[in-house]
Amino acid sequence: METYIICSTMTEKGLNEIGKIPIVVESIGNKLKEQGGVLKGFYKTMGDIDYVAIFEVPNDEIGLAAVMAFALTGYFDGTTLKAYTMSEMSKSLELTKKLK
Repeated sequence: METYIICSTMTEKGLNEIGKIPIVVESIGNKLKEQGGVLKGFYKTMGDIDYVAIFEVPNDEIGLAAVMAFALTGYFDGTTLKAYTMSEMSKSLELTKKLK
């Protein structure tokens, strides 16, 4: 599974329609399940970032589709991060040694 984190700020539309955000997020989460993914968490945060979404999907294509689904709501502007487990990092470090 591929892991993604989206750090978002709220757009003006998102602020004006804030009551719809939980419904939209639940809908995207349900659609992710249909594609074999899972919305691990969607958090309202305080500070420079308004929301953080964490989800896992079977492949990058579904990950990109999920990122675009959040963006197409018009409620969020954000930065997407692809996350790697420590196990994946360890494997990459071993490969790095071979490539040096």
